[in-house]
Amino acid sequence: MYIEQLERKFAEIHGARYAMAMNSGTATLHSALYAVGVSLGDVILSPALTVFMDTSATIHSRALPRYLDVDPDTFLMMPQQIADEDTAAIISVGLYGAEAQTFTTSIPVIEDNAQAFNGCFRGDMASYSFESSKHFSCGEGGILITNNERYAARARMFANHGYRFSTADGGRTKLSIDEMSDPEYDRHAIIGYNYRMPEICAQMLLPQLDRYDEIVMRRRMMANLYATATQGCKWLRMQKYTGKHSFWTFPLVLERDDITVSDFIGTFTGMGGNSVRACWRLPYHEPAYMGSIPSCPNAEYLQPRLMQFKTNMVDQRQAGVLFETIKYYGG
Repeated sequence: MYIEQLERKFAEIHGARYAMAMNSGTATLHSALYAVGVSLGDVILSPALTVFMDTSATIHSRALPRYLDVDPDTFLMMPQQIADEDTAAIISVGLYGAEAQTFTTSIPVIEDNAQAFNGCFRGDMASYSFESSKHFSCGEGGILITNNERYAARARMFANHGYRFSTADGGRTKLSIDEMSDPEYDRHAIIGYNYRMPEICAQMLLPQLDRYDEIVMRRRMMANLYATATQGCKWLRMQKYTGKHSFWTFPLVLERDDITVSDFIGTFTGMGGNSVRACWRLPYHEPAYMGSIPSCPNAEYLQPRLMQFKTNMVDQRQAGVLFETIKYYGG
């Protein structure tokens, strides 16, 4: 009951025909790759600057990750690097809350919007996360949206143990007594996964969606406070963006050779600031990755210099601590 309500409401907010609630944002990515037809040995494009889960979902799909470098100003994947001839799907990431890019291509585009709750999507499918740090959370969860009925049906079946009665709109979740009593009843059309969201998670999320605009706006307000604190500082650089930005975090690039990210974060927290995230290792630098190492100079420049400031509150004091930290280093 709650899951059906959650799916309807989330689809309505984002202008989508179909929504499939699942138990994580990684599950939605994996299901999306299956839905668009990715199979053994296919090439999947994703940005070099992102979390590892885009890579793990690709590898779980038995496909090959290929990384594209990012724009040094927007931190998003540069679409001019796309080669249509050998690409099965593109994972476009709405990094830190910026809108994911649009592409003029016949290749299926899956938006990884785990960090970007901007109320819209423009790809073939879009994946969202309800993990504990995200705008909306039930501890762990995810949802996948699309306007394509075939993609929706395939994704739902894949995430629902391969039950053949799964449909784009949901399908039955329980069998009738007659069907359960029939030893020849065929249940499973494919080898699927148990990626289903528990009802209690949907129940936790529904009242949060009633405050969708308010929750996103609070993060934007905190980002504006941080932006004001950095005005005039020539060695801290903000992310450039067009369109909407939902500021999962407020990212800054530290561009001074005499200060490390660890130095800056230590000073900030020592002055009373909240914890600050450094940027994840690039996916192809993680120990779990065993493929060839690409050349992505922009991503490699940004990764050790990026800092992510929390935006899940509106706190003028945190912006003040950032201002004082900049002043401490002669900002």
